[in-house]
Amino acid sequence: MRGEEHALDGARRGFLAGVLRGAYGIEAPRALRPSLVTDYRRATFVADGQRITCDAALVVRDVATGRTAAADSGLVLVETKTRGKLTEADRVLHRYGLRAAEFTKYCGGFAAVRPELGANRWARAVRVAFPRVTGPGAET
Repeated sequence: MRGEEHALDGARRGFLAGVLRGAYGIEAPRALRPSLVTDYRRATFVADGQRITCDAALVVRDVATGRTAAADSGLVLVETKTRGKLTEADRVLHRYGLRAAEFTKYCGGFAAVRPELGANRWARAVRVAFPRVTGPGAET
């Protein structure tokens, strides 16, 4: 997968421009291009007003440098979604000692493939999630 193959077409640019103008009162930048390609497998579970997504086999690729980071093979990112309160899924995860962490695939992935950017609050999560970075200039 190459970033240039996924550039915004006219319809998507129009949608983005409308959202940015309407929500923020700003114009869309003219030179938008892909920066990070993410690939993962997702399972979604929905019941009783709750939604849980489980993302596994996460791989990110920096379009500019070609560096790639693969998440630990046993890692599953679990996100629970509801309106305002803990869900039963949250309580089950808590019973197993798992707590919420602020982490996004985009920011964590970029921090992994471009360590010069710094990971700041995600440093530990990035080291755990992405133990292997490969490609030009990757630290070994």
